[in-house]
Formats: sequence, C-alpha cells, structure tokens
Amino acid sequence: MTDRLSNEKILTAWEIGTHRGPVDRALVLLWAGQSETIADPADLPLGIRDQQLLKLRAETFGDNLRCVTACPNCDETLEFDLSSRFLMEGIPDRVAETVRIGGREFQLRPLNSRDLADASNCADLEDAADLLRHRICGFRTDEIPTGLISELDSHIEAHEATTELTLSLTCIECSHRWSELVDIGGFFWAELEACAMRIFSDISEIARAYGWREKDILDLSPPRRQTYLTLARGG
Repeated sequence: MTDRLSNEKILTAWEIGTHRGPVDRALVLLWAGQSETIADPADLPLGIRDQQLLKLRAETFGDNLRCVTACPNCDETLEFDLSSRFLMEGIPDRVAETVRIGGREFQLRPLNSRDLADASNCADLEDAADLLRHRICGFRTDEIPTGLISELDSHIEAHEATTELTLSLTCIECSHRWSELVDIGGFFWAELEACAMRIFSDISEIARAYGWREKDILDLSPPRRQTYLTLARGG
C-alpha cells in the first residue's frame, strides 16, 4: 500500500536515488511511498510495479500528466495530457503463462526489477539474454534445444510487451504516425526531482530569513510555508 509522498519523503527519495540508475530510482520511489511493510517492490512484476508507480504519482502530483514529445519525422513539438488512472487500466496484471513449443512446455513468469538490474550487469547482450531466458522460463540456454530458442524468445518478447505502456501518436503537422513507449518511472522521477529543487529553494529562502532548521520548515503546512515565503520576500 502506498501513500502520498510528503515533502520530507520527496527529499529523502531524491537524495537516495539521485546517483542511481532508472531501475533503482523506480524502486526508491515505491519504497518511499510505502505506508506499511509489504512485499519488496523489487520482486513485483514490471507491469504491477508500473501500476503502483502510477498510483503513487497520482496521489502525490495529481491524476493529470502533462506530456511533451517531438515528431520523429518533422520535429514538431506535441503537447498533450494523460490520466494516470486511465494508464493504470491499460496495464494488465500479468501472471505466469504456459506455452508449448516443439512438444515441450515452458512456464513463463513475468520479469521483475531484480531481473533487469542483474541483466544490466552482464558482460554483453548475449549473456543478458541468457540470464533473462533462464529467469523467465527456468531453463539455462544449454538446456533448451537450439531449434526452440528463437520461438521461445518470440513468446517471451510477446509476453513482456503486454506490460509496456505504449502510445499511438499522430503528428498534427505532417500526419506522421508512430508509437512511443511511456517510461513512467523516468517521468515520475523527473517530476520528483523538479519538486525537490523547489522545496530546497523554499527551505534555503526561509532559513536565511528566519534562521530555522530544515526539519522545522518541512513541518510547516504548504499554506504556512507559502505565507512565510511571501513575508520573507517583503510581500
């Protein structure tokens, strides 16, 4: 279960995640939002992880996501709004799936963040593919008949693709159509980082004016903090 991120949690999450990679940052956000001891977010299937990120993001910054992208054909800027809750509904709750290939059955489990983190540490793409194949179906590559690997990989790719948030976009200028993946973890982190910088700026300004500690300033309600900022600026 997640709660809205308070100002203090936003700063703590930023501090922990600022020098980490995308996979770790997504987990830091979920760890910061936990209101009780639940399953480790690192073990969540990626689709469920993204559902939780969208829920936490909506509770923290509101349902609306303001998006900006560029047409890959003419470079025209596109701006549009999305609903966090609407996007959540587009991510299915993936569970293990059994497929039959060449007379053998393989049970495919959804990927999680631990899988991605470990694959990113592999020496090359082939080693990463071997690791993920083993994690997903439980068999090492040398335990799978060579003739089945390509078809198995196609099933794995299709299985994981259903958990990705993909937008179908059309350029208003040149009518070019394309698909674009929504990186909710990256989107959420960029918003949190911008919010953290605003909070740090407020703290610095109030501390200079009144000599208060960071904790005392963070304990202020938003209306009180804004009032003190206005007074400090001579308003």
